[in-house]
Amino acid sequence: MKQDNNFLRGIKSLVQYNKSSHNGQTMEIRIDAVEKLIKEAERAERNKQALEFYADKKTYELSVKISMGTAFPCHEPIKYDKGEIARKALDGKS
Repeated sequence: MKQDNNFLRGIKSLVQYNKSSHNGQTMEIRIDAVEKLIKEAERAERNKQALEFYADKKTYELSVKISMGTAFPCHEPIKYDKGEIARKALDGKS
């Protein structure tokens, strides 16, 4: 995942460089295509992270913490998430 982010940053910097140093129409079309691919790759990464969260069995496990002889239920992460990760992925937020 970290390599993917580094790759995307490299592509973004290349696009910025090309925008500032070339004015040809062909270059602009290629840059637009690369920018579209970058956005799609970022969206795919957000969706992958959301799917990994919902696919992880630990997301649905209920655990119990014991403190001073008293048991306290710890609700599974899905109870706290309430779909927030999925909404962020769909909205384009990290």
